[in-house]
Amino acid sequence: MTLGLCVIILAAGQGSRMRSSLPKILHTIGSKSMISHVIDTALELSPDQIILVVSPSLDQSLIEGKCALDFAIQSAPLGTGDAVRSAVHLIKPHIRDILILCGDVPLVRSSDLKALLCTLAPLDPSDLSDLSDPPHSQTLRILAMDLPAGSWREYGRLCVDGQFVNRIIEHKDLDSSQQTLSLCNAGIYVIPSAILNEVLSKLDANNKAHEYYLTDVVKHAKSIGIQTTYFLSDEPLTLQGINTPEELASVSAYLEAMCV
Repeated sequence: MTLGLCVIILAAGQGSRMRSSLPKILHTIGSKSMISHVIDTALELSPDQIILVVSPSLDQSLIEGKCALDFAIQSAPLGTGDAVRSAVHLIKPHIRDILILCGDVPLVRSSDLKALLCTLAPLDPSDLSDLSDPPHSQTLRILAMDLPAGSWREYGRLCVDGQFVNRIIEHKDLDSSQQTLSLCNAGIYVIPSAILNEVLSKLDANNKAHEYYLTDVVKHAKSIGIQTTYFLSDEPLTLQGINTPEELASVSAYLEAMCV
């Protein structure tokens, strides 16, 4: 068991671009739903707790899990920061690190997540076999990917100084000078529980989408003296998010090719 770890999986998206009545996270990749892929990967970390943030309309009985799952309801689609806030009241008292995953990123690798949990600077993921007591720090950590031009889609960009992240700019808020930043946010974070409530309380919706961006925790953590570092995945295709049938087909084809 990974001591003091809670995994929060954000799975409340409406999935309107999927052009289907089936909730997005229940669409299948290979032989199982995309949310089942994410849950199974989370279980490889042996966390103390897994919380799924879902919409009020989701039939929770359709979620298949191999362990006890806690469900948090995001009553309105007010952004990723609001989604995490909806789960805070369920976090167990002894939790010390919160790993935040996306329910529509089904191929995320446990090796990347172990690296993110175990290090404040890049390590070789093959040397991370023991997660029984990972290093703990009051440092926020982000999983990142370096994508070539033309592959950026709607990913937010990291503004960094060496290994430290100064801020993340959401795709909708990029100006022309920031469009070419290639270091992208995968939407996966480790946040120490000791600072979670404080940084979440500072979120506001003063942006083009009028949503509470989880990405803003970086600047709010910095304002209270907490640094943010990033771990760069060497396989960005495993971090593809799914929002459309075309992206679903692309990720399915990638998984099929991996299994050949």
